[in-house]
Amino acid sequence: MNLTLPYLLDELGKIWWQVAGTADPSLDVRWLRAELANVRAATPAQGAVAWAEELQRENAEFSPTLLPAWCEHVLRLQAADANLLASIKAALVHGLRALEAHQADTLAQAGPALLESMRAVATLTGGYYRRLATERAKMHGPIRP
Repeated sequence: MNLTLPYLLDELGKIWWQVAGTADPSLDVRWLRAELANVRAATPAQGAVAWAEELQRENAEFSPTLLPAWCEHVLRLQAADANLLASIKAALVHGLRALEAHQADTLAQAGPALLESMRAVATLTGGYYRRLATERAKMHGPIRP
């Protein structure tokens, strides 16, 4: 997710930029990108990135004695990643269904639902990083004792 999430969030920021001004002229077309940048710069996100980097280092210097702890770290990250992707998908499906339902005057009718689904992505992403911070704390720090 270290590479996938920034790409996905950047693409959603582009969609926000294209839709926000048309659907609601009072919205800042830069809001989603700025909000997601703030989420990624916050302490929980930085800790998640550090955790992923730690696992990569441990993988490069792998020792069989560390296998159980390494596997537990990876499984916790995978569970959080899968949950985030499922939540983002559900949020975006809601917005896309609104587009399908309002084929005439699509942005005026469905724009608010699409924008709300993208706002949810910012909230979900922040929650993802907070979950990783909690999971890492449960693991009691780094893999190496």
